[in-house]
Amino acid sequence: MHGKNFKFRSFISVLTFISFIILMLTGLELFVAPHDHTTDWLSWSFYGISQDIFAELHIIFGLLFLLTSLIHIAYNLKPLLSYLKKPARSNGLLSEALVALIVSIVITVGTVAGMPGPANIIELGERFQKSWAIGYPEAPMPNTESLSIEQLGLLLQVDPNLLIDQLRSMGISDVDTQAVIEDIAEEHDIPPYKIYTAIKQAK
Repeated sequence: MHGKNFKFRSFISVLTFISFIILMLTGLELFVAPHDHTTDWLSWSFYGISQDIFAELHIIFGLLFLLTSLIHIAYNLKPLLSYLKKPARSNGLLSEALVALIVSIVITVGTVAGMPGPANIIELGERFQKSWAIGYPEAPMPNTESLSIEQLGLLLQVDPNLLIDQLRSMGISDVDTQAVIEDIAEEHDIPPYKIYTAIKQAK
């Protein structure tokens, strides 16, 4: 990279575009991915990438997109201001800038108010998110994976030592009653729901 040939303005334009693409892809993933509790319960991932990573990428590149967009606007302030100041056309139609503003306001108000259109899109996302859990055992309570063996025993009304015996039959022997389900799952690369399904048989 030679400083003399390096064009910062072009760099910002390309970086803005790349940030937009990653925002679009991660946003789409977050739109269809399962809810957080389902993600944790099933150890869900997409091509080995967890939902937490997708969310972090979305945030980081969202901030990067914001920064590069502000710089891009600064470089193109004059053309932008000319668009904003553009009067109504001679045929009486509103200027493009005003139409864009109206469309943005309508979408924002419609989303906040739950109006048809935006609400249907949100509902579609909910259907996608819920579909991932179909065919898998439901957790007995939210965040079951964060319970210890002792707490799970109380929930299932089973002696925690029996749950530990059941885990040992699965080849998991390095646990005690204070061990947390999600920690066991992560250490042994087993989704929490499988551990729960197995130790539930101790009832």
